[in-house]
Amino acid sequence: MQTNDPIILDLRHLEPPEPLRVALEAASRLERGQTITALTRFRPVHLFEQLQTMDLEWEDEEAPEGHWVSTFWHQPQN
Repeated sequence: MQTNDPIILDLRHLEPPEPLRVALEAASRLERGQTITALTRFRPVHLFEQLQTMDLEWEDEEAPEGHWVSTFWHQPQN
C-alpha cells in the first residue's frame, strides 16, 4: 500500500465501543499523507477527543442516509 492510499472503515454494523476501538487502532498506524474515513451510525465525539491527543486533525459530516462520515489525518509538520 502506498502512503497516500486512503483507508475506509465501515463501522456502522458494530456496537459501541467497537467503532471507537477499531478507529483508534487504525489511527495509531496512520502514516503521514494517509487519511482514514470512518463511517459510523453516530457522531463519534469520543473518537475526536482521542484524535486530538494523537495530534490528528479531522472533519465530519452527516451523510444524507443518516450515518456519519469522519475523515482524519496527521497535522501538517512545521
